[in-house]
Amino acid sequence: MKKIALTLLGSALLTACVTTPKPTELPKGTYHYTVDTPCADHLTLKVGESISVQVYDNPSTGYSWEVTGAQKFDAKSAYIDKLPTKVPIIGAGQDTVFIFTAKSQGTDQISLHHGPGWQPLSPAQWSCKVTVQ
Repeated sequence: MKKIALTLLGSALLTACVTTPKPTELPKGTYHYTVDTPCADHLTLKVGESISVQVYDNPSTGYSWEVTGAQKFDAKSAYIDKLPTKVPIIGAGQDTVFIFTAKSQGTDQISLHHGPGWQPLSPAQWSCKVTVQ
């Protein structure tokens, strides 16, 4: 009886491992950068492929990130939660990722600027020249 129970348990575990879907992989052609890593000299993407850029952001200082260019891309930003607690800390910074997904063909320049909102646009902290095919 014990042998049968172990056999059934082993079969159930093996079946669960086989039928569990693998986590989805990022599509080929997704490029990941941080604001401190330069973009390739001239990057070529296909429509639907993406570039992600991770930056540190602390809006409580009055400084923020602004995107210029990127007309050939759908641009989104997402907060990355690295804190062990879900309770927000007032005045604390956070990592943010900008995701640029190519939507139309052509050449474009994506630039990220960091500075105070009350002053003219600062020089680009990160930029990338991209051709979308």
